[in-house]
Amino acid sequence: MTTTITQRLSRALAVLLSALTVIASFAAGVILTPGHQTPKPADLSRTAMIADGISPSLIARAEAATLDGQAPHTPAAADVTPDDVTQNPGALDQLFTQRENDRVTLNSIELSWMLAAGQELQSKGVNLYSSTETKWKIGVALQVLDPDSTKRHMTTDARYVPSADDNHYELPPEAERTSDVKQRIEDTKKLYVALGRIAGLDESKSEQVYTTGLRWALGQKATCAPSNGGGNGKLEGNSNLEKIYSWLMTGPGYTPEQASGIVANIKHESGGDPTASNGSFSPNTAWGVAQWFQARHWKLRDEVKAQLGDKFYVGDKSNPPASEVLTPEEMDKLLVFQLEYLQRELESSSYKYIDTAIRAVSTPEEAAAIWCREFERPGNYGFEVPRRQKAATEWYAAHQGQSAPSTDSGSSGGSDSGSIAPKTSSNISLYGDSLSVGIISKWIGKTVDGAWTSDQAGNSGNSYRGGWAKVGATSAAVADNAKPVDGADVAVVMAGTNDQGSWGSGGQGPVGNVERALKATGQSNLVVAAVAPSDANGAGSKTYNDALKQMADRNSWRFVDPWTELRADDGRYKDEYRADGIHPNDAGYQKAADALSAQISSGNKTVAQTCSPSGSGDAGGQAPQFVGDIAMPLAVMIRGSNYGARVHPITGQLRFHYGTDYPVPTGTATFAIADGIVHSAGPLGTCGNAIEIFHNINGSQIATRYCHLSSMEVSAGDTVKKGQEIAKSGNTGGSTGPHLHFEVRTSWAFPNDWVTACNSVDSDAWLKAQGHS
Repeated sequence: MTTTITQRLSRALAVLLSALTVIASFAAGVILTPGHQTPKPADLSRTAMIADGISPSLIARAEAATLDGQAPHTPAAADVTPDDVTQNPGALDQLFTQRENDRVTLNSIELSWMLAAGQELQSKGVNLYSSTETKWKIGVALQVLDPDSTKRHMTTDARYVPSADDNHYELPPEAERTSDVKQRIEDTKKLYVALGRIAGLDESKSEQVYTTGLRWALGQKATCAPSNGGGNGKLEGNSNLEKIYSWLMTGPGYTPEQASGIVANIKHESGGDPTASNGSFSPNTAWGVAQWFQARHWKLRDEVKAQLGDKFYVGDKSNPPASEVLTPEEMDKLLVFQLEYLQRELESSSYKYIDTAIRAVSTPEEAAAIWCREFERPGNYGFEVPRRQKAATEWYAAHQGQSAPSTDSGSSGGSDSGSIAPKTSSNISLYGDSLSVGIISKWIGKTVDGAWTSDQAGNSGNSYRGGWAKVGATSAAVADNAKPVDGADVAVVMAGTNDQGSWGSGGQGPVGNVERALKATGQSNLVVAAVAPSDANGAGSKTYNDALKQMADRNSWRFVDPWTELRADDGRYKDEYRADGIHPNDAGYQKAADALSAQISSGNKTVAQTCSPSGSGDAGGQAPQFVGDIAMPLAVMIRGSNYGARVHPITGQLRFHYGTDYPVPTGTATFAIADGIVHSAGPLGTCGNAIEIFHNINGSQIATRYCHLSSMEVSAGDTVKKGQEIAKSGNTGGSTGPHLHFEVRTSWAFPNDWVTACNSVDSDAWLKAQGHS
């Protein structure tokens, strides 16, 4: 059948149009293939949020929160702009008063911003999704600041960028943005920063939340890239371990002390050999420098095969062995790949708390212990931690002359662009049996029986929100009764003792029930807490904890053991903490309650952590913060009991409180705020162990007092320097929980009549006056 000239021309035109479409699409960042459909931003946004650790149930809650209310009223006339609100959140107060009876809707606010803001506000004890007042204020503000809904869409100018494993949208590069595009992007940012201020965040946090929301809206993960740009570590040295040591300092930027602690662990696991395998080489064994087990190992294996090729997935016990398959240069290539993979893992939302904890310590021994407790089986802690600490001490002694080369001198403030401000407090929900009942009673001061709620603040800056715990409950009962708790941002399920007969039944028994209970909490930040010692079945409790840790690893959840100090080597109770062989005595419960709170606090992470600009990251860990002419007494300042007249928590009498209390775990580094002379150091009545220092600050006599210390590192008459560590915080004297009591006096004396301020000042306000916030 012959074709007409018209038909031929039509076909040619169709081909030309198809080619032009592909070219245009490629130029716009979209690659079209047969049957190709560009994914919706909302779908990619959800994928990115889930990859960052946001649970689908939480996304559903936030989505529901944006759809309530009735149709909004016509916006009232108001001469208020986003700039006004950003600078002064109270700029809308009068309008809020005028509109207090209005019903408003949030149905056009970006879901991704709601989730980012909700996560940040949780740390302040505010549940954005259920807070009627906060949602109403945001709704009113949207009507005034964006009445035609032109500013609140975060992806207006984005273009789709497909990828084999990372489809997402991107805003156009700066050089390609027209003046209109620039204005739209700037207007959107101003609007969301203003909304953050209205919700109760400061300007810095508001900008962080905007950045996180924007990345999620574009379908991009919001977690940080590796510190120092990643992949910049240098392999220097004669052995693999020396190369790893050098890389840890020049890549992630660990100190020599921190790197020594990590190397000591890697030395024990693999000797630094990137092809080291556990037993005969097989696809199911541990393999590589960090000895990834099971699911972690499979992920690493798949990455190596995808990026380097099958040749590189070879072990020291394979046939032929790796040494005959890979050249020395290829061995180094595999080593770098594994180290970069490890760094990405430590920067991820699942493991960032380990990286934060490592960066917070200053000795090889502390770093070695943190690493060992996170990656070793709990049953081995007793002998492995001291062993690896000894190895870290020896490594550091032999290599401390080697330090990381100086970084780019253009960086500011000593904080690299990958630094993340750690979150050090939590709103905890706890679920379990009688062991959890005992822990909760120490936290909130009363015994619970089933569902419980609280707004009690406690140790380590944490607050205890609720959960379910009952004497005699089996793991199945805990799972059946576990439900979400409003205001909580971390859920803990503590393994119990009422299933001892089936501790060895694996996923179908109590381990599976613990997993089911955690999933029922609706949280994305989940913690498995170890079972307590057992006099009747010490070996079984250790086996059970090993299985719980493996389950936690499989799900990328945290595993903590608050019973470590109560447990003897055979898995039974130590004599000084035993009650009936199943439960601890009162002292044991207190120690476990303090330990669990501190473990959650020190390892906690925000679900979506965003990178701070260079030099603007909040100080964290156990290095002093320097502000103006002083150093802060703690690295992280979370205020507890305030200065001034109060009812004493122990005596019940009205007495003047001469300082401010800062809840921190026992053993937290405490620093001298300025140069000075130690006036006294030792027991001081209800202050417990206390240090008093006389300073001369800008010509003024200032005296400071630090109370309830667990240990003191200075003596009366010693000269101290600003920022010098002088003690470890504790719980000595008249104290209801681990904290630092800090006082400031305006002369070199400490008078008190328990009624008036005498020469004291509000220590927290005084610190704020020096620039601390």
